[in-house]
Amino acid sequence: VYLRMTSQNKEPVFLFKRRMIMPDVEEDKRLFWQLLQDVQSGDLAFNDELDAVQAALIAVTMSAKNLKTPKQDNLIDAGLTKYMSPYWRRLKKPEDWARVAASAAEKLPRTEQKLVERFVQVCKKSEVFGMTFFYARR
Repeated sequence: VYLRMTSQNKEPVFLFKRRMIMPDVEEDKRLFWQLLQDVQSGDLAFNDELDAVQAALIAVTMSAKNLKTPKQDNLIDAGLTKYMSPYWRRLKKPEDWARVAASAAEKLPRTEQKLVERFVQVCKKSEVFGMTFFYARR
């Protein structure tokens, strides 16, 4: 957005908002899908490769109808890399990501609520968790 506006000789004005989540509030699926959208767009960045892989693996598992994590051979077809930010996607080939994800799959919880909780825990590690920038018109 910033580059497009400056190329049009417009002065960008951004607002900053932060999502507030109380510590005693149970994580729900709506928050999961909002955070997943932030991860896919690259707005929610992870510093650690394992966090990025866990988040993508949980998203793949939640998207499966039976909540079972696909095997390594099927992770690419299940869309593992589409649930990763553009930054992490370009660092390795999908086959390499599937191999890393398969080793991390053993540590994942097996219930839907526990998967959502783990995903939110992983997202909370990010320095930009809950932050949103958007363009505002005067």
